[in-house]
Amino acid sequence: MTAEADAPRPAGRLVGARRRRRTRLIIFSAVLFVAAAALVLSLVGLDRFMLPSDFHERYAAGKIDKTDLLRIGGFVEKGSVKHGEGAEIRFVITDSIKTVPVVYKGVLPPLFKPGEGVVADGKWEGDGKDGLLRAERVLAKHDENYTPPQLKEALKDRGIKVDGK
Repeated sequence: MTAEADAPRPAGRLVGARRRRRTRLIIFSAVLFVAAAALVLSLVGLDRFMLPSDFHERYAAGKIDKTDLLRIGGFVEKGSVKHGEGAEIRFVITDSIKTVPVVYKGVLPPLFKPGEGVVADGKWEGDGKDGLLRAERVLAKHDENYTPPQLKEALKDRGIKVDGK
């Protein structure tokens, strides 16, 4: 052993090591907190899916604000698809009980067509029956035998038969 190895460390070095360890712990804790908060916020978003009937009930009860991001799913009502100016498309989502008019500006998914399952994310504009969902995103089913699980379960709860469509 050398005399250097046996020599006590200066107090400044020890304090510096503790400070680095504490800084790492604070940074790790902050990253963990941000990750947990992001997870919670993403899970909160999962609860916003609703059928047109659910939307009208919540809207009538005052539980929907115009700033809320909504996710409304159902089927594209046959005969409701209208192409507007430019890339604007208007259509109606139905759950066989109630309907929600939608306007979307963009390219629709290739599998989007009347009578098929669709989910639209957006914000409500207007008042009650005179309003519409201004969609920011439109999702269509994957193939002719697929219905989004949320939509299938919600329709089943309402007593509406879904046979894979």
